Amino acid sequence: MPLLFLVIILFSGCAEHAGPLTDDDETVDTSVDDALTPDAPACDLGLTPPAVPTPPAPVDWGVCPDGWKAAEDSGHHYCLPLVAADCPAGTLPVVGSADCVKLCEDYEPPDGVSVVDVPAGGDLQTALDAAPDGAVIRIAAGDFTAPVTLNGRKLTFIGACPGETTLGGITVEGGAVTLRGVAVRDASGWGVAVGGDGRVTATRLHITGGGPEAMGALFLTGTAAVSLADSSIEGTLHVGIRSAGEGTKLEATRLLVRGVTSDATVDRGKGMEFNDGTQITLRETLIDVCTYGGISLSGVDGGAGAALSADLLVVRGTRSSPNTGKWGYGIAAIDQVELSLARTLVADNRAFGIAAMGIEEKRIGTADLSDVLIIDTQAAAAGDIYPPRGLDLDNGITAELERVAVLRSENVGMMLMGPLLATVPLTVRGRDITVADTAADPFGLIDGQGIVLLNETDVTLERTLIDNSLAFGLLVSVYEEGDYTARLTATDLTVRGTGPQAIDQSAGIGIGIYRHAEVALERVLIEGNRTAGVLVYGDEEGSCDTSFAAADLTVRDTAGQGADGEHGIGIAVQYGAVVSVERAQLERNRMYGVMAFGKSSCTRPMLELTEALVADTLPRDCLDLPGDCSFAPGVPIAHGLGVYSGASVVLKRVSLSGNASGLDISGAMVAAAPSCGAALCTAYVGNDTAVNAWDLPEGYDPATALGALCGEDNGTLFSGDAAPVPEPVGP
Repeated sequence: MPLLFLVIILFSGCAEHAGPLTDDDETVDTSVDDALTPDAPACDLGLTPPAVPTPPAPVDWGVCPDGWKAAEDSGHHYCLPLVAADCPAGTLPVVGSADCVKLCEDYEPPDGVSVVDVPAGGDLQTALDAAPDGAVIRIAAGDFTAPVTLNGRKLTFIGACPGETTLGGITVEGGAVTLRGVAVRDASGWGVAVGGDGRVTATRLHITGGGPEAMGALFLTGTAAVSLADSSIEGTLHVGIRSAGEGTKLEATRLLVRGVTSDATVDRGKGMEFNDGTQITLRETLIDVCTYGGISLSGVDGGAGAALSADLLVVRGTRSSPNTGKWGYGIAAIDQVELSLARTLVADNRAFGIAAMGIEEKRIGTADLSDVLIIDTQAAAAGDIYPPRGLDLDNGITAELERVAVLRSENVGMMLMGPLLATVPLTVRGRDITVADTAADPFGLIDGQGIVLLNETDVTLERTLIDNSLAFGLLVSVYEEGDYTARLTATDLTVRGTGPQAIDQSAGIGIGIYRHAEVALERVLIEGNRTAGVLVYGDEEGSCDTSFAAADLTVRDTAGQGADGEHGIGIAVQYGAVVSVERAQLERNRMYGVMAFGKSSCTRPMLELTEALVADTLPRDCLDLPGDCSFAPGVPIAHGLGVYSGASVVLKRVSLSGNASGLDISGAMVAAAPSCGAALCTAYVGNDTAVNAWDLPEGYDPATALGALCGEDNGTLFSGDAAPVPEPVGP
């Protein structure tokens, strides 16, 4: 073991010299002043500091339209619609109006138009059958409880003033019908049903309640098309609007769907349910306080996909089913769907805020989200097996996200879960993404993860903030073993304030990169997390299955676990991982600025560290009560770089400064890069011990391996003292 050779050769020309050897071939920790020490620092490598990430732009809806008021949440700006509650008969609530709006209409028909006046108590069906096509049916105020049917007719219904015209249900098969100022109340079956190639245009249509055998408020089938404006659906049973047909279309402006529910015998209560190939366009729409689901969208494999396009959409307050306590989601788009949401708020829902899910083995479905805010997603009331998630993108979906914020979700803020096959990955491109304040799952299934990538994914993120999560800020891994890879490329990423998780006060990892993951990051700030800033955990058998590359990386102020004060590592690299870090700054982390642990069969080193400063590593918090330190109680470990148990590390222009040990190595290998150019490879400045190397592999010569070094103002240049070897940091 050429320990003395290391002292003489590696530190020749430096300001300090190693102490004498003991009888046990270990050095005594002493320091010798050298009168030749220059006044100017000799070990300044002139490192380029890492570039700082650009923060994401917040969600911003711009100027709110008339009838909407500006709102703000954590720096994100959006709009909320004014809408009245408890409107008396003869009026209805309209999105964009704080006051109830008169339902009926003072109508004077133009010359030449046939007008049929139906008095209160008259036979409406008979009047409709006798009216010529193109006629205006002017219906007096009153209750017309018998449902009416129109087959292939072209008619206009007018609810005449004063008062409220209330119908018991309308069925339209073909033809074209216009409804103006009409209420449908307590209908049996559907309030309004449109089939065939029927066309319905409605203004101030108010559908409420449900009678015996009620199905819902509005139903479209066949190739029907419905256009709604200034209309409301309130307190109906089972579903507000439902479609089933590849050619159906719905357009709505200033639409309210509120309080859709069901009895305690079925799991129903959806605001809107669109199936098959329905094409939906929503503008200025509020879906409020329904049970079971806000909007569901489902296409047909091999058929025309269902498509939803929305702008100025609010889905909020969905509650779990009164039957089983399940669900309560905001928006669900499943299989063969095109989901396009702009200026959308999904708030205070259960199970998930927004979910877009494809089919295993197929690329089915797209999701385009811009200026979307998802807040306060909670677990279902019954603790359903589906853990709550703010945004959930699954399987073969292709998604584009622009200015999307997920705030205060329980369990997982943003889940990006690909299929268990390599052929069709989940593909996501995201820009200006914020995930903050992810909370614990009250049922303890998973505990507070910011963004999770699982299985076969291809994800690119630009300008992303993950703030104040529990357990993990960002997790990239696979659900189970298989031939697939979770891939992430991210630029301008900030992960801060993770943990500790509520279950056991442990974890709190900024970025966790596990089995079958490939991660490349540029311009990254990781600060104020708990167990580790970055944990890269490969195959424990040593096979190369996990890679991490980072440029312009800052990891600082990792605090240690909340439960016991253990850890607090800046970067931990373990087992079958390949890690490359360039232009890095690791400051004020605990125990280790960087730790590499475990054997690897990779041809490349486990860690390559280039142009990096590792400084001011602190001991663990638990030293205040040494009995709480599960590893090495009472030992103030604070190493800049620790390399153990078969790990291999290559350094190129690395400065280790102000640590208890600059480099601590045992049973492992650390080498200088083959060429550092004109610069020194490594500088040790102001550490208590510059290098502590012991229990080295047979034949390993640190003097040769470490190359040209510089040491300055260290308490001890070299020590061969035995020290505790840490356990790996578990995933």
